[in-house]
Amino acid sequence: MSLPKPTAERLSRLAHLLERRNAGGDFVSSADLERLTGWPSHTIRKDISSLPDASGISTTTGYDPVRLAGAIR
Repeated sequence: MSLPKPTAERLSRLAHLLERRNAGGDFVSSADLERLTGWPSHTIRKDISSLPDASGISTTTGYDPVRLAGAIR
């Protein structure tokens, strides 16, 4: 499956951001990611849901940044 170019670019930037900010595995919400990136949280959630390995990345407390960055990469 091929991702649309804008989605792939956002996910690549998101992975880079998550890897740089890795704060000991603290979970991040889509609202946290919206504040960090300026992208709407619904766009972030949609992009993440398009990943082939998206299952198990999200919990009720948010996203595990290490697992999310790994799934993007």
